[in-house]
Amino acid sequence: AVGQQIVLPPVSERPSNRMPTKIPRVEGRERAPSEVGITFSNAPGFVQMAIRESGWPEEEWENASKIAKCESSFIPSAHNPRGEDSRGLWQINLRAWGSDPFVSQLDLWDPFDNAKAAHYVWVRQGWRAWYHCGRRAGLVTTRTT
Repeated sequence: AVGQQIVLPPVSERPSNRMPTKIPRVEGRERAPSEVGITFSNAPGFVQMAIRESGWPEEEWENASKIAKCESSFIPSAHNPRGEDSRGLWQINLRAWGSDPFVSQLDLWDPFDNAKAAHYVWVRQGWRAWYHCGRRAGLVTTRTT
């Protein structure tokens, strides 16, 4: 509501127990991050794992990495409260998605849940959901309504 202050738990109290270091096997063989793309390859291991586990098709892993890097610099606790309430790696906007039955069940501070929410948003809106970062990455060329 207007005038309400958003109080967030300190970063130390947000979920951090899901920071894997090993990249999982994909369809019977382990695909090296460098085979995917430079941004994915340079992303922290937990970001790579979150992308792999959240349903993104392999051919979109590099693009998902580009968006997360642009939106949050790969910082799971990234938050934009000015004019909106966007949270986590992919800056999921609660004003737009907070009442969605799927998104509302997720902890957007958790990198894995944020990746699931981002995949969900991408399936529905494509890269235009992240218009500015999508343009920067060459994924969005024109604004559509």
